[in-house]
Amino acid sequence: MNHRYTAVILSAFLLSLSAVAQAGTPLQDFNDDDLLVSAGSDVLKMDLEELESFIAFLAACNNDESSEAATALCGKDREAYLIKYDRGRAVDRIVRVHTFMWKYIDAQDKVAKANTPKRTDLGKLIMRYVDMRSKLAAASTMRYQVLKKVR
Repeated sequence: MNHRYTAVILSAFLLSLSAVAQAGTPLQDFNDDDLLVSAGSDVLKMDLEELESFIAFLAACNNDESSEAATALCGKDREAYLIKYDRGRAVDRIVRVHTFMWKYIDAQDKVAKANTPKRTDLGKLIMRYVDMRSKLAAASTMRYQVLKKVR
């Protein structure tokens, strides 16, 4: 009888772990602080080749320029990174959601009227986007400096 309860509790625990490991919606992943911390940790473990591919993705997808050419380059570097390195880690989930969220923010910017809750929400999304990019760029810089010292 005791073993049955133990098995049920263990099963429930394992199911909860698998649920945590699964991706949420793009908006959930985008706003997930724990996911961002884990992504930064993933960056700090990258080898030089993967890190350079990730840096190329961050640089191409900086959204300072929203031309078709810039968007195409971002998509190319995103896909190249994912094809080479996607293993379902937190950083991979962030890369997958990155472009989608920027397009979502851009679309919301076109329809959200000034002084409305939608405009306030948009501001929060933009701040989150900037925060996410700066944390991933900082982790990339730290890892790159460590790897370059080793060589």
